[in-house]
Amino acid sequence: EDVIINFSMTAARDAAWFLATQLAPLGSADQALVIAAADADVAARGQQLLNPGTLSAVALRIIRLGELTSVPSKIAVLRG
Repeated sequence: EDVIINFSMTAARDAAWFLATQLAPLGSADQALVIAAADADVAARGQQLLNPGTLSAVALRIIRLGELTSVPSKIAVLRG
């Protein structure tokens, strides 16, 4: 869980820095356009998370089924 969170934070920081480097040389009007485009992109990604679609929903359901087993059974699988 920590690895996923740390990866997400690193990716978010990298994306924020990239956006900042895009905005820095621009005037206010152009910055507003770039920010609006970035906002639209983030909103679209959020919608994908809320409504993952059929293929992703099936994959997530399969993952969830694997989560129904006990911790000892998961350890046994990992040990092979």
